[in-house]
Amino acid sequence: MIKRILMSIMLALMYSMAFAQYYRCTKAEKNIFDLCSDEILNRTEYRTDEEFARLNECYYIPTEKQSLIRQYISNREFHKVCLEYLIPDSLQQRVRSKIKIDEHYQDSIDRILIPELENKISGDNISFALHSKKYLKLDTAQYEYLMAKALDMTHRIRKNRTLNVWNEEMEVLKKTL
Repeated sequence: MIKRILMSIMLALMYSMAFAQYYRCTKAEKNIFDLCSDEILNRTEYRTDEEFARLNECYYIPTEKQSLIRQYISNREFHKVCLEYLIPDSLQQRVRSKIKIDEHYQDSIDRILIPELENKISGDNISFALHSKKYLKLDTAQYEYLMAKALDMTHRIRKNRTLNVWNEEMEVLKKTL
């Protein structure tokens, strides 16, 4: 009997540590989670699986980066599920908040996807330079500068899919390399 109690306590502690390790949340989200933890975690896991599969279908994700992308998606989906409990009656406000959450996590995901040439998220030349960072011997400052420019281009390309960034890429690469 004592072993079962100790095991239950240990599992509860491990569960709470795992939750704290993965999801940073506001007080309101924590309060909602305390009330509906199983349902929120189930919905988060379901959405994470679906979004990860969708992203994996659309883009090449290197094997060694899959767990990191999955974690970003899981965090994003957790916050979005919590919003459904926090703002159940205001569709407009909930949608605006979810868009902000998506934007917040998108750059982190894009930083992983941009250097992979097959993904074509940003300009081809800047993606190639980022992909070839070891060959080009880019230092951290150069890499971060190119990544910032690539993210800026990505934002603009998403707004206008026909945008041509070739000349801009070449200028950035000339200045940086």
